Amino acid sequence: MTESPESKPDIVEPTPRPRDATFDIVKGVGILEVMTHHLLSHSARKFTQEGAWDWWAMQIAHRVLHFAVPTFLLLSALLLAKSLLRHDPPNWRHFYFRRLQRTLLPYIIWTGIYLLFRLKFAHNDAELELRSVNLPLFGMLSIPRMLTERELWVSGLLWGKTYYHLYFLGVLLQFSLLFGLLYPLMRRAQKPFSTIFVVSFVLQLFAFWLNAVFLYPILHFTTPASSVLWYIPAFVLGTWLGLHYAEWESLWKQWHTLFYLTAFCGLGIYLYLEIASMRGAEVNSYVYNFALTAYTTGTALLLLRFGQVLAQKGRRGEIIQRIGNWSLPLFLIHPMALYFLSGPRLSAIWGRLPGGFIVLGVSMFAVSWAVSWLFMKARLDRVCFGRLLSTPSGNA
Repeated sequence: MTESPESKPDIVEPTPRPRDATFDIVKGVGILEVMTHHLLSHSARKFTQEGAWDWWAMQIAHRVLHFAVPTFLLLSALLLAKSLLRHDPPNWRHFYFRRLQRTLLPYIIWTGIYLLFRLKFAHNDAELELRSVNLPLFGMLSIPRMLTERELWVSGLLWGKTYYHLYFLGVLLQFSLLFGLLYPLMRRAQKPFSTIFVVSFVLQLFAFWLNAVFLYPILHFTTPASSVLWYIPAFVLGTWLGLHYAEWESLWKQWHTLFYLTAFCGLGIYLYLEIASMRGAEVNSYVYNFALTAYTTGTALLLLRFGQVLAQKGRRGEIIQRIGNWSLPLFLIHPMALYFLSGPRLSAIWGRLPGGFIVLGVSMFAVSWAVSWLFMKARLDRVCFGRLLSTPSGNA
């Protein structure tokens, strides 16, 4: 018997969850900070005389713009916890597959790209000196000295030191491994925010002590900022917020004064010690690192609120949101763009222009954006950046 059209049940399409623009706006602010941070460091060397007023201005601004990595890490922890919370029990197989796709694969690809980039362009003469090496299956080969150094492979692959910005992806990978322990621990703990806040900073102090008495003097670990141990409050507080994101509004009302005090007191102490260090004075590393952690963690929490407020303004936040959606490709590409825009001829042009470093920064952003777009058009974005750039970035 044929069913009449009238008797067919209505098909109800599931309503997609509205996308919260908060997170892409925070990413947008973060990537603009990263690019400006690198621009200022480069411009202070290229366009100013050490000790001049503009050199000091760029150096201080460069130090102030030092909060992006903890902000990205707090946001990553928040989004991962928030996403896993929708599945009970969590699908850890899917979680780690996504980490392989979204973090490990881009990390490996861009480590290779920047290694080739260094060999071809950003090297010194000593790094290209040929050395004879006996390789299995290949016999004796003459290869650049840089490729024979153990430090390159250990620091480059484990700690993201193939180029100066790749350590961030290395830290994300370390956190992904630890997240499988942190997430269930924090779900079972069910501690209030105030407790988690204090505990996270106590653990950070312990990590500083561990580095000073064991990791550095015994293991000769010289890149602590490339390890997950240097960002404990960002990861721990981000995970807690992801598990309790529905409470964020009330949390902000209750604790916003603490967030402001943490950020601004931390900034004041850190900047005072940084300037003293730049003048040649010795500073207490515990106080310096703790103040920097307080400043960057407090700023990350303030930016989360800023992103939420701006997301409610409609079109005002759309440009920053769009930039944030492409934050990873912009992050990966911009150092190469800055390098090619800073050759002798172009640097001479920027140096003659009033505010030339600003023109350089805009050019760096434009080139990075254009190259990201070319990757998307060539359908290389999923492989090189872990996702399709034509769609909004996912949470996990």
